[in-house]
Amino acid sequence: MLLTGFALAWLPGCGGKSGEKPPARAKEAADEKEPAKDEIKHYDLTDLPPVDEPLPRPLDGGHLEICPPADWTFSNQANYLVVFAKGKVSELPRMTVAAVTSPHGSENTTEENAQTLAKDIQKKLVKDKRKVREKPKPVKLGDSVWVRHVREVPPHGGSPCAVQSLQIVRGGRLYTLEMFSEAKDDSQAAMATAVNAGNVRMISYAVAANARFKEAGAATPPKSEEKPPDTPAPETKTTPATDKPAEKPAEAKPEEKKTG
Repeated sequence: MLLTGFALAWLPGCGGKSGEKPPARAKEAADEKEPAKDEIKHYDLTDLPPVDEPLPRPLDGGHLEICPPADWTFSNQANYLVVFAKGKVSELPRMTVAAVTSPHGSENTTEENAQTLAKDIQKKLVKDKRKVREKPKPVKLGDSVWVRHVREVPPHGGSPCAVQSLQIVRGGRLYTLEMFSEAKDDSQAAMATAVNAGNVRMISYAVAANARFKEAGAATPPKSEEKPPDTPAPETKTTPATDKPAEKPAEAKPEEKKTG
């Protein structure tokens, strides 16, 4: 896989908290049957779309090895470990990967404690007045259990966004994979369509299922961390794997790169 870099400016599409409406009544995923109480739905790797080879360098101080979706581009960006995009990174759909010190305890997420993490995430979403469209629910992807929710993000110069979030605690870190998709409008039906259009839900499941985590003692602690916003922030330029990434101002003209 040929991995090349590109510089990016502020990204249009999904906005942050400004102008958010009160949270709507959340519903369960439209494309999945309701499992029995406390039952966790499981997807094997063979159930999911393919991914590309892992990025050339582990992320988050060496703690995370992750693969882009097949034939998607990737870039470095402020506030995120990496951003994946199907086409231009300024367009949707795109996926962000972030990590912070876990506010939900340091215990690794398992089938036994995933429901507790889901409840904690729901409390945080309510506290932050997020517009939740699918309540947090555990889902087993490959060998790992993640907690998924879907929320609506207000428009920022365009249509509303549906954001599918997958979260897991590993080594005291909360990892968040979020897929941003454009919705036709802010109706529940449009949100459900957005998170399933183009197979993006299963694509994000595949990235999560193929993620590999290293124990804290085997990796270098990250130098700093920032809370990821709802809107991707100004970009930094990613140079080829043999070079050190260089900073680019926010007003830099966007370029794009493809995986080979």
